[in-house]
Amino acid sequence: MSEQAILCEVGRLSNSPRKHASFSFRPNGCFFDDHGFPIGLWGVVELESFFRHLDAQFETPIGRKILYAATDAEELVLRHPSFAKPRFGGRKKWHRLLASRSSLMGWGQYEAGTIQSPCHDALSVGFALAHEEHLARTRLDINWRQSQAEVIRFEVAQKSTPMQPVQVPMLPDWGQSTPDSLPAEDFELELEEREHGFFLGEQRSFFLPLPVLDFLVHALQGRPCAPSVDTSWLRVSPQGTDTFLFSAFASAAKSMFEASSLPVYVLEENDWTSQVVKRIQHRGMGLVMVLETRLEGDFETVFRIRSFHPPVVCGILIGMWERCNGRRSEARVEIGSGFVDLHLRSPSVEYNEII
Repeated sequence: MSEQAILCEVGRLSNSPRKHASFSFRPNGCFFDDHGFPIGLWGVVELESFFRHLDAQFETPIGRKILYAATDAEELVLRHPSFAKPRFGGRKKWHRLLASRSSLMGWGQYEAGTIQSPCHDALSVGFALAHEEHLARTRLDINWRQSQAEVIRFEVAQKSTPMQPVQVPMLPDWGQSTPDSLPAEDFELELEEREHGFFLGEQRSFFLPLPVLDFLVHALQGRPCAPSVDTSWLRVSPQGTDTFLFSAFASAAKSMFEASSLPVYVLEENDWTSQVVKRIQHRGMGLVMVLETRLEGDFETVFRIRSFHPPVVCGILIGMWERCNGRRSEARVEIGSGFVDLHLRSPSVEYNEII
């Protein structure tokens, strides 16, 4: 199905004066916050599942890597002139400005040394560290404790190292697409606002700045995998030194989807379009086109993915395909220039002669 047809499938245009009216939700799967920075919409439970399964792929824990990926990504945003120290109102107004961003993004309620209703422990602390460093104009260490599920308390201390600006990470060539920031009419995203955050459907959700995963990929490059990890389930071409990392992120996203209860019913090709619009485009994860699908025989389907994080979208689609067809898949990824083609089909059966 053509890209234009997919965009027409997305839904109604929005004139809503809601809390996130200053955000931009594009029908091609590109979401932007109120300052024009690219974001994705994640559920709190699903992201916890994603990071838990990603952590299991590596020999040593990655919790601190997640925290600092959030800090570095948020530092890039805080360079925007809107977050400079106000000329009038002083430090209190500056604090309120940053706290307002945390609330709007759904990360939790930030107060002095406290985070209430954090969206994710490491992420919320990482964002808090970026805000504290922005206010202090120096590098800080952060120590935190969580005496109860809904409250994190933290303390910061000055570091002796100078505050060098964070650099945009160099990433492996995974066929990523750049978020399309050209003007376009938005679609209506149905978010149910609560006192602390908001819900999408039945799940508390939040907006994740896209560079968080960029910094996390960069931090995990070259990190040894856990001995029990199977890397043969997904074939990636062309092969490269970061093939395992692609597979690790895809595997975590696949396991995340498998832990959900989202039904996947496909009777004809257009049904696939509706499914990927709901799960990919409507979450700000990019655009997926169905290039080919066979609903009998080997049940082969080919998706073309234009995304900022193709491994994550690949993993979700593999989980969706297997749930839809009730069988395991043979998964193959072909990395192109600005896109990824994902080939899924039923595994071939080898009959060995019994003697």
